[in-house]
Amino acid sequence: MENSKLWKSLNLGDTNSEMIDDIVCEKYYLSLTPSKLSSKLSVPTDEKDFTEIRSIQGLKTVKQFFWIKERASVKVLNKTYWYMSCNNCNKISSENFGDIYQCVFCKCVDAKVIPR
Repeated sequence: MENSKLWKSLNLGDTNSEMIDDIVCEKYYLSLTPSKLSSKLSVPTDEKDFTEIRSIQGLKTVKQFFWIKERASVKVLNKTYWYMSCNNCNKISSENFGDIYQCVFCKCVDAKVIPR
C-alpha cells in the first residue's frame, strides 16, 4: 500500500489510542538492559518486514521492540509544543522560565521552571 494511503487509512489516534496507552503504561521497555537493547534493535531493510500499525491488537503482551515509521502533522497551529514544568517532578507550572518556586505537586521548595 502506498505510504500516503496507509497513513490516511490508519487513523491511529482515533482507533488505537486506548490500546497504545495501555502498552505505554506497561513500560515493557524497562525490563531490558541497555546491552540487550543494542543487540536486539536493528533497522528493518526490506519492505516485507513492515507491518501496518492497525495489526497491533494482539501485541499487548509481547515483549519485543518495534521500529515505527510514522509521519506527524500539525493540526492545531496556535498550540505550543512545550509547557513550563517543575524540574523535579515534570508537572506543569504557570511560572516563567528559569524562576525558582515551590512546586504545588511535589512540594519541592527550590524547584526551577524548565520547558518540557
